[in-house]
Amino acid sequence: MGKGWPPPTLRKVQQKDSDFNKFRYLVDDYGTLVVRWMDNGLVLVVSTMHPVGKCVLVNRRRPRITVKNKAHVKQVWGNQYRTDIYIPALIRHYNQWMGGVDLVDQHISYYMPKFHCQRNWIPMFIQMLAMICNNC
Repeated sequence: MGKGWPPPTLRKVQQKDSDFNKFRYLVDDYGTLVVRWMDNGLVLVVSTMHPVGKCVLVNRRRPRITVKNKAHVKQVWGNQYRTDIYIPALIRHYNQWMGGVDLVDQHISYYMPKFHCQRNWIPMFIQMLAMICNNC
């Protein structure tokens, strides 16, 4: 990540300037989709496999009310505990599948040996062995 990332058009988007559930996106020179989406906070997501601008309908729980999100929580949820809203497809995809990676990392952390090494390939090799053992 260099000084020019995220791209300037998305870098200047601030939380105070964004409305709830609005997203801005652009496709960079390499065909990578870069999205800045306003949920309870600004979310920056990068994808190479999702189409531009596709949204899906999801049933969301009402988040806890804070000073920053008070207005949009009342507007979107009212007194309801759950409501249907459209969110970007890549956010839905991430939320649906992120648990698997987190679970593997959690299982590997239980048995990962703690050591320091001068050669950079040894820790990567041990990490791959741990993933193989975890998947068996």
